Amino acid sequence: MHHESSLEARLWFLEIWYVKDIGKLLEAIFWGDVVETVVQPVSLRVAVEKFIDQRILPGIMAHGGDIDLVSFENRVLVLRLAGACVSCGIQAFTADAVANYILDAFPELDDVRVETDG
Repeated sequence: MHHESSLEARLWFLEIWYVKDIGKLLEAIFWGDVVETVVQPVSLRVAVEKFIDQRILPGIMAHGGDIDLVSFENRVLVLRLAGACVSCGIQAFTADAVANYILDAFPELDDVRVETDG
């Protein structure tokens, strides 16, 4: 049941991610399962920033918008919509969607606030 991906490629994730459950990680490596499902980022802040950069920002930027990280303290993330988002008629919807998406991906966060002008 060996998959095409090498152990080296799977372990590459460990340079960025720390193990949330070592037993599940070792089982995943042994059976060749996807490691992403059993690991958690090195630090919550790094993980959230990577998530925003890779999963949220491309869509926002495609419409001329941007997201600024205002603060990250005590497991509370504060972001600000910028660029074209400032004058967009659906910025409140975007803010809610971004906050909910991040909270779903990172249940260890206590809150995500996305500031808007509206």
